[in-house]
Amino acid sequence: MNDSAPLPAFAGRTYLFRVDNGAEFRNCYSADGRRLRWEGLGESAGQWDDVALHVAEVAPAVYFVNWTERAADSPSAM
Repeated sequence: MNDSAPLPAFAGRTYLFRVDNGAEFRNCYSADGRRLRWEGLGESAGQWDDVALHVAEVAPAVYFVNWTERAADSPSAM
C-alpha cells in the first residue's frame, strides 16, 4: 500500500472470527489500514501481536493481506 492509495475498506474496523480448528481471534485494524493488532480469545487468550500489513486490493473491496508475526509466522488472508 502506498501513500496515495485509498484506504482499504477494513481500515479502522474490528472483526471477531473463529478458524477451522476452533481458535477465536479479534483483529483490530488501524485507521490507516497499515497495521493489525490481533488477540487470541477463549483458549487462545493471552496471545497477541501488533504487525505491519502488506495489502493488495485484488477486486473492488476484496483484499489480499499478509503480515509477519514475532514468531516469524507469515499468515495471509483474503
